[in-house]
Amino acid sequence: MECKNYADNRAVGMEDLRNFQQKLTDLKIPNGLFVTNVRFSSQAEYYAEAKGMEVWDGHELREKFFSLTIGRLAPTEQVML
Repeated sequence: MECKNYADNRAVGMEDLRNFQQKLTDLKIPNGLFVTNVRFSSQAEYYAEAKGMEVWDGHELREKFFSLTIGRLAPTEQVML
């Protein structure tokens, strides 16, 4: 897994994904997950799709976090009847 926490105005580029793919290849790891808090450039999205890489952008990361925490968060208030 590779994680990038970039400023909101930056996108993950193809070079980041290419470097990650090379690390996986060098270590003989068949697949990996690349996660970021922002978005991927269109070139990076194309590269990831062509290489069969799993990538999560900021939106997907928030969605997955939300779905994992449903029912696990303590209520902020309890209604007294």
